[in-house]
Amino acid sequence: MEEGMIMERDGGEGMIMERDGGEGMLMERDGGEGMLMERDGGEGMIMERDGGEGMIMERDGEGMIMERDGEGMIMERDGEGMIMERDGEGMIMERDGGEGMIMDRDGGEGMIMERDGGEGMIMERDGGEGMIMERDGGEGMIMERDGGEGMIMERDGGEGMIMERDGGEGMIMERDGGEGMIMERDGGEGMIMERDGGEGMIMERDGGEGMIMERDGGEGMIMERDGGEGMIMERDGGEGMIMERDGGEGMIMERDGGEGMIMERDGGEGMIMERDGGEGMIMERDGGEGMIMERDGGEGMIMERDGGEGMIMERDGGEGMIMERDGGEGMIMDRWGREEDNGAG
Repeated sequence: MEEGMIMERDGGEGMIMERDGGEGMLMERDGGEGMLMERDGGEGMIMERDGGEGMIMERDGEGMIMERDGEGMIMERDGEGMIMERDGEGMIMERDGGEGMIMDRDGGEGMIMERDGGEGMIMERDGGEGMIMERDGGEGMIMERDGGEGMIMERDGGEGMIMERDGGEGMIMERDGGEGMIMERDGGEGMIMERDGGEGMIMERDGGEGMIMERDGGEGMIMERDGGEGMIMERDGGEGMIMERDGGEGMIMERDGGEGMIMERDGGEGMIMERDGGEGMIMERDGGEGMIMERDGGEGMIMERDGGEGMIMERDGGEGMIMERDGGEGMIMDRWGREEDNGAG
Protein backbone atom coordinates (compact mmCIF):
# COMPACT_ATOMS: atom_id res chain seq x y z
CA MET A 1 0.00 0.00 0.00
CA GLU A 2 3.06 2.17 -0.26
CA GLU A 3 2.08 3.44 -3.70
CA GLY A 4 -0.98 1.82 -5.31
CA MET A 5 -4.29 0.80 -3.83
CA ILE A 6 -7.69 -0.16 -5.15
CA MET A 7 -10.81 -0.54 -3.12
CA GLU A 8 -14.19 -1.44 -4.44
CA ARG A 9 -17.31 -1.63 -2.37
CA ASP A 10 -20.52 -2.82 -3.98
CA GLY A 11 -23.83 -3.12 -2.16
CA GLY A 12 -26.78 -1.82 -4.13
CA GLU A 13 -24.79 1.25 -5.10
CA GLY A 14 -21.09 0.41 -5.66
CA MET A 15 -17.95 2.43 -5.09
CA ILE A 16 -14.45 2.38 -6.52
CA MET A 17 -11.41 4.02 -5.08
CA GLU A 18 -7.94 3.93 -6.50
CA ARG A 19 -4.96 5.68 -5.08
CA ASP A 20 -1.73 5.64 -7.00
CA GLY A 21 1.77 6.94 -6.73
CA GLY A 22 1.90 8.87 -3.48
CA GLU A 23 0.41 11.80 -5.39
CA GLY A 24 -2.71 10.95 -7.41
CA MET A 25 -5.99 9.46 -6.30
CA LEU A 26 -9.20 8.69 -8.07
CA MET A 27 -12.48 7.82 -6.48
CA GLU A 28 -15.73 7.19 -8.20
CA ARG A 29 -18.93 6.34 -6.44
CA ASP A 30 -22.01 5.43 -8.41
CA GLY A 31 -25.42 4.74 -6.88
CA GLY A 32 -28.29 6.83 -8.19
CA GLU A 33 -26.15 9.94 -7.93
CA GLY A 34 -22.48 9.25 -8.75
CA MET A 35 -19.33 10.97 -7.53
CA LEU A 36 -15.87 11.44 -8.92
CA MET A 37 -12.82 12.56 -7.05
CA GLU A 38 -9.35 12.97 -8.45
CA ARG A 39 -6.39 14.25 -6.56
CA ASP A 40 -3.18 14.90 -8.42
CA GLY A 41 0.28 16.16 -7.70
CA GLY A 42 0.41 16.94 -4.01
CA GLU A 43 -1.23 20.28 -4.73
CA GLY A 44 -4.35 20.05 -6.90
CA MET A 45 -7.55 18.14 -6.37
CA ILE A 46 -10.83 17.95 -8.21
CA MET A 47 -14.04 16.50 -6.93
CA GLU A 48 -17.29 16.42 -8.75
CA ARG A 49 -20.47 14.96 -7.41
CA ASP A 50 -23.54 14.75 -9.59
CA GLY A 51 -26.97 13.54 -8.46
CA GLY A 52 -29.89 15.92 -8.83
CA GLU A 53 -27.78 18.75 -7.45
CA GLY A 54 -24.11 18.39 -8.49
CA MET A 55 -20.98 19.72 -6.85
CA ILE A 56 -17.51 20.64 -8.05
CA MET A 57 -14.49 21.16 -5.90
CA GLU A 58 -11.06 22.10 -7.15
CA ARG A 59 -8.09 22.79 -4.99
CA ASP A 60 -4.90 24.09 -6.53
CA GLY A 61 -1.58 25.27 -5.14
CA GLU A 62 -2.64 27.09 -2.03
CA GLY A 63 -6.07 28.44 -2.97
CA MET A 64 -9.20 26.43 -3.39
CA ILE A 65 -12.41 26.78 -5.30
CA MET A 66 -15.61 25.02 -4.47
CA GLU A 67 -18.85 25.32 -6.30
CA ARG A 68 -22.00 23.51 -5.39
CA ASP A 69 -25.02 23.84 -7.64
CA GLY A 70 -28.59 22.67 -6.98
CA GLU A 71 -29.69 25.48 -4.79
CA GLY A 72 -26.57 27.53 -5.45
CA MET A 73 -23.34 28.18 -3.58
CA ILE A 74 -19.89 29.36 -4.52
CA MET A 75 -16.93 29.45 -2.23
CA GLU A 76 -13.44 30.56 -3.03
CA ARG A 77 -10.74 30.76 -0.46
CA ASP A 78 -7.15 31.70 -0.98
CA GLY A 79 -4.62 32.87 1.57
CA GLU A 80 -3.95 31.88 5.13
CA GLY A 81 -6.91 31.03 7.38
CA MET A 82 -10.66 31.17 7.47
CA ILE A 83 -13.54 29.26 8.98
CA MET A 84 -17.14 29.70 8.05
CA GLU A 85 -20.07 27.66 9.17
CA ARG A 86 -23.63 28.40 8.32
CA ASP A 87 -26.60 26.41 9.47
CA GLY A 88 -30.36 26.90 9.00
CA GLU A 89 -30.64 30.17 10.85
CA GLY A 90 -27.37 30.65 12.72
CA MET A 91 -23.96 31.27 11.25
CA ILE A 92 -20.42 31.30 12.57
CA MET A 93 -17.52 32.79 10.74
CA GLU A 94 -13.96 32.82 11.93
CA ARG A 95 -11.17 34.30 9.93
CA ASP A 96 -7.67 34.07 11.24
CA GLY A 97 -4.83 35.80 9.44
CA GLY A 98 -2.36 36.90 12.06
CA GLU A 99 -5.10 38.17 14.34
CA GLY A 100 -8.29 36.08 14.17
CA MET A 101 -11.95 36.94 14.22
CA ILE A 102 -15.18 35.16 15.07
CA MET A 103 -18.67 36.10 14.14
CA ASP A 104 -21.84 34.34 15.14
CA ARG A 105 -25.13 35.31 13.68
CA ASP A 106 -28.42 33.71 14.60
CA GLY A 107 -31.80 33.95 13.20
CA GLY A 108 -33.87 36.69 14.86
CA GLU A 109 -32.91 37.00 18.52
CA GLY A 110 -29.49 38.54 19.08
CA MET A 111 -25.75 38.42 18.64
CA ILE A 112 -22.72 39.60 20.56
CA MET A 113 -19.24 39.78 19.19
CA GLU A 114 -16.12 41.00 20.90
CA ARG A 115 -12.74 40.92 19.28
CA ASP A 116 -9.69 42.08 21.16
CA GLY A 117 -6.12 42.48 20.39
CA GLY A 118 -4.59 39.67 18.32
CA GLU A 119 -4.59 37.34 21.31
CA GLY A 120 -7.79 37.14 23.36
CA MET A 121 -11.40 37.01 22.35
CA ILE A 122 -14.70 36.24 24.02
CA MET A 123 -17.96 35.60 22.31
CA GLU A 124 -21.21 34.75 23.95
CA ARG A 125 -24.42 34.19 22.13
CA ASP A 126 -27.71 33.40 23.80
CA GLY A 127 -31.01 32.82 22.01
CA GLY A 128 -33.10 29.94 23.26
CA GLU A 129 -30.00 27.85 23.85
CA GLY A 130 -26.93 29.97 24.61
CA MET A 131 -23.30 29.55 23.72
CA ILE A 132 -20.05 30.78 25.19
CA MET A 133 -16.73 30.84 23.48
CA GLU A 134 -13.53 32.11 24.95
CA ARG A 135 -10.23 32.19 23.18
CA ASP A 136 -7.23 33.40 25.07
CA GLY A 137 -3.57 33.86 24.46
CA GLY A 138 -2.96 32.18 21.11
CA GLU A 139 -2.91 28.81 22.85
CA GLY A 140 -6.00 28.05 24.94
CA MET A 141 -9.65 28.09 24.05
CA ILE A 142 -12.85 27.04 25.74
CA MET A 143 -16.21 26.71 24.13
CA GLU A 144 -19.38 25.62 25.79
CA ARG A 145 -22.71 25.46 24.11
CA ASP A 146 -25.77 24.44 26.03
CA GLY A 147 -29.27 24.07 24.61
CA GLY A 148 -31.06 20.81 25.25
CA GLU A 149 -27.86 18.94 24.58
CA GLY A 150 -24.77 20.91 25.61
CA MET A 151 -21.22 20.76 24.35
CA ILE A 152 -17.87 21.65 25.84
CA MET A 153 -14.66 22.08 23.96
CA GLU A 154 -11.39 22.99 25.55
CA ARG A 155 -8.15 23.38 23.74
CA ASP A 156 -5.10 24.19 25.76
CA GLY A 157 -1.43 24.68 25.18
CA GLY A 158 -1.04 23.97 21.48
CA GLU A 159 -1.08 20.24 22.18
CA GLY A 160 -4.08 19.04 24.19
CA MET A 161 -7.75 19.30 23.44
CA ILE A 162 -10.91 17.95 25.00
CA MET A 163 -14.33 18.00 23.50
CA GLU A 164 -17.44 16.61 25.06
CA ARG A 165 -20.85 16.82 23.58
CA ASP A 166 -23.79 15.45 25.48
CA GLY A 167 -27.39 15.38 24.27
CA GLY A 168 -29.13 12.04 24.20
CA GLU A 169 -25.99 10.46 22.84
CA GLY A 170 -22.82 12.18 24.09
CA MET A 171 -19.35 12.28 22.67
CA ILE A 172 -15.92 12.78 24.17
CA MET A 173 -12.77 13.55 22.30
CA GLU A 174 -9.43 14.08 23.91
CA ARG A 175 -6.23 14.76 22.10
CA ASP A 176 -3.10 15.15 24.12
CA GLY A 177 0.55 15.70 23.47
CA GLY A 178 0.79 15.82 19.69
CA GLU A 179 0.68 12.04 19.51
CA GLY A 180 -2.27 10.42 21.28
CA MET A 181 -5.97 10.89 20.80
CA ILE A 182 -9.07 9.25 22.19
CA MET A 183 -12.56 9.67 20.93
CA GLU A 184 -15.62 8.04 22.32
CA ARG A 185 -19.12 8.59 21.10
CA ASP A 186 -22.01 6.94 22.83
CA GLY A 187 -25.66 7.19 21.81
CA GLY A 188 -27.55 4.03 21.04
CA GLU A 189 -24.58 2.74 19.14
CA GLY A 190 -21.28 3.97 20.60
CA MET A 191 -17.90 4.38 19.02
CA ILE A 192 -14.37 4.45 20.39
CA MET A 193 -11.32 5.59 18.56
CA GLU A 194 -7.87 5.71 20.03
CA ARG A 195 -4.78 6.75 18.20
CA ASP A 196 -1.50 6.67 20.03
CA GLY A 197 2.12 7.31 19.26
CA GLY A 198 2.15 8.48 15.65
CA GLU A 199 1.95 4.90 14.40
CA GLY A 200 -0.98 2.86 15.70
CA MET A 201 -4.70 3.46 15.68
CA ILE A 202 -7.72 1.50 16.81
CA MET A 203 -11.29 2.28 16.03
CA GLU A 204 -14.30 0.38 17.16
CA ARG A 205 -17.86 1.29 16.40
CA ASP A 206 -20.70 -0.69 17.86
CA GLY A 207 -24.41 -0.11 17.29
CA GLY A 208 -26.55 -2.78 15.70
CA GLU A 209 -23.91 -3.34 13.07
CA GLY A 210 -20.42 -2.83 14.51
CA MET A 211 -17.11 -2.22 12.84
CA ILE A 212 -13.48 -2.50 13.88
CA MET A 213 -10.54 -1.00 12.13
CA GLU A 214 -6.99 -1.18 13.36
CA ARG A 215 -4.01 0.24 11.60
CA ASP A 216 -0.60 -0.06 13.14
CA GLY A 217 3.00 0.68 12.30
CA GLY A 218 3.00 2.93 9.22
CA GLU A 219 2.66 -0.09 6.96
CA GLY A 220 -0.21 -2.44 7.83
CA MET A 221 -3.93 -1.89 7.88
CA ILE A 222 -6.94 -4.00 8.77
CA MET A 223 -10.47 -3.07 7.98
CA GLU A 224 -13.62 -4.89 8.85
CA ARG A 225 -16.96 -3.59 7.78
CA ASP A 226 -20.18 -5.01 9.14
CA GLY A 227 -23.74 -3.92 8.62
CA GLY A 228 -25.10 -2.85 5.26
CA GLU A 229 -24.73 0.94 5.40
CA GLY A 230 -21.46 2.34 6.81
CA MET A 231 -17.84 2.01 5.76
CA ILE A 232 -14.52 3.45 6.87
CA MET A 233 -11.25 3.35 5.02
CA GLU A 234 -7.95 4.76 6.18
CA ARG A 235 -4.76 4.73 4.22
CA ASP A 236 -1.60 6.14 5.76
CA GLY A 237 1.69 6.56 3.89
CA GLY A 238 3.30 9.86 4.70
CA GLU A 239 -0.01 11.58 3.98
CA GLY A 240 -2.93 9.33 4.93
CA MET A 241 -6.54 9.35 3.89
CA ILE A 242 -9.83 8.42 5.51
CA MET A 243 -13.09 7.94 3.75
CA GLU A 244 -16.34 7.06 5.40
CA ARG A 245 -19.60 6.69 3.61
CA ASP A 246 -22.65 6.15 5.69
CA GLY A 247 -26.18 5.22 4.95
CA GLY A 248 -27.18 6.23 1.43
CA GLU A 249 -26.93 9.92 2.27
CA GLY A 250 -23.77 11.00 4.11
CA MET A 251 -20.12 10.77 3.16
CA ILE A 252 -16.89 11.80 4.84
CA MET A 253 -13.53 12.05 3.21
CA GLU A 254 -10.38 13.11 4.97
CA ARG A 255 -7.00 13.34 3.38
CA ASP A 256 -4.07 14.34 5.50
CA GLY A 257 -0.61 15.03 4.07
CA GLY A 258 0.91 18.14 5.51
CA GLU A 259 -2.36 19.90 4.75
CA GLY A 260 -5.35 17.59 5.19
CA MET A 261 -8.89 17.85 3.95
CA ILE A 262 -12.27 16.71 5.21
CA MET A 263 -15.43 16.64 3.21
CA GLU A 264 -18.75 15.56 4.57
CA ARG A 265 -21.93 15.66 2.62
CA ASP A 266 -25.05 14.79 4.45
CA GLY A 267 -28.61 14.23 3.53
CA GLY A 268 -29.46 15.88 0.25
CA GLU A 269 -29.09 19.44 1.47
CA GLY A 270 -26.06 20.05 3.72
CA MET A 271 -22.37 19.72 3.06
CA ILE A 272 -19.19 20.30 5.04
CA MET A 273 -15.74 20.76 3.65
CA GLU A 274 -12.67 21.35 5.74
CA ARG A 275 -9.19 21.88 4.45
CA ASP A 276 -6.36 22.32 6.90
CA GLY A 277 -2.77 23.08 5.91
CA GLY A 278 -1.10 25.64 8.09
CA GLU A 279 -4.18 27.77 7.58
CA GLY A 280 -7.35 25.66 7.74
CA MET A 281 -10.81 26.25 6.41
CA ILE A 282 -14.28 24.97 7.19
CA MET A 283 -17.31 25.53 5.07
CA GLU A 284 -20.75 24.28 5.87
CA ARG A 285 -23.76 25.01 3.79
CA ASP A 286 -27.19 23.87 4.86
CA GLY A 287 -30.38 24.03 3.12
CA GLY A 288 -32.54 25.67 0.51
CA GLU A 289 -31.90 29.39 0.34
CA GLY A 290 -28.39 29.90 -1.04
CA MET A 291 -25.16 31.45 0.20
CA ILE A 292 -22.08 32.99 -1.35
CA MET A 293 -18.79 33.43 0.40
CA GLU A 294 -15.60 34.68 -1.10
CA ARG A 295 -12.40 35.30 0.73
CA ASP A 296 -9.63 37.08 -1.06
CA GLY A 297 -6.01 37.07 -0.60
CA GLY A 298 -4.81 38.09 2.81
CA GLU A 299 -6.76 41.30 3.06
CA GLY A 300 -10.43 41.26 2.05
CA MET A 301 -13.38 38.96 2.38
CA ILE A 302 -16.98 39.18 1.32
CA MET A 303 -19.78 37.00 2.52
CA GLU A 304 -23.32 37.27 1.40
CA ARG A 305 -26.14 35.13 2.63
CA ASP A 306 -29.55 35.53 1.19
CA GLY A 307 -32.61 33.50 2.22
CA GLY A 308 -35.69 35.37 3.40
CA GLU A 309 -33.60 38.00 5.17
CA GLY A 310 -30.14 38.37 3.59
CA MET A 311 -26.82 39.34 5.12
CA ILE A 312 -23.57 40.79 3.87
CA MET A 313 -20.26 40.66 5.63
CA GLU A 314 -17.10 42.22 4.34
CA ARG A 315 -13.77 42.21 6.03
CA ASP A 316 -11.27 44.60 4.63
CA GLY A 317 -7.61 45.02 4.90
CA GLY A 318 -6.07 43.90 8.18
CA GLU A 319 -7.87 46.73 9.91
CA GLY A 320 -11.65 46.91 9.43
CA MET A 321 -14.63 44.62 9.26
CA ILE A 322 -18.18 45.42 8.32
CA MET A 323 -21.16 43.20 8.85
CA GLU A 324 -24.55 44.10 7.61
CA ARG A 325 -27.61 42.04 8.21
CA ASP A 326 -30.81 43.11 6.66
CA GLY A 327 -34.11 41.32 7.29
CA GLY A 328 -36.80 43.52 8.77
CA GLU A 329 -34.33 45.29 11.04
CA GLY A 330 -30.82 45.69 9.53
CA MET A 331 -27.51 45.92 11.38
CA ILE A 332 -23.95 47.04 10.73
CA MET A 333 -21.05 45.99 12.87
CA ASP A 334 -17.43 47.04 12.62
CA ARG A 335 -14.55 45.07 14.03
CA TRP A 336 -14.69 46.92 17.33
CA GLY A 337 -18.16 45.53 17.98
CA ARG A 338 -20.04 48.79 17.55
CA GLU A 339 -23.46 48.52 15.98
CA GLU A 340 -25.32 51.01 13.85
CA ASP A 341 -28.71 50.95 12.18
CA ASN A 342 -28.33 50.76 8.42
CA GLY A 343 -31.85 52.10 7.88
CA ALA A 344 -33.05 48.86 6.28
CA GLY A 345 -36.44 48.44 7.81
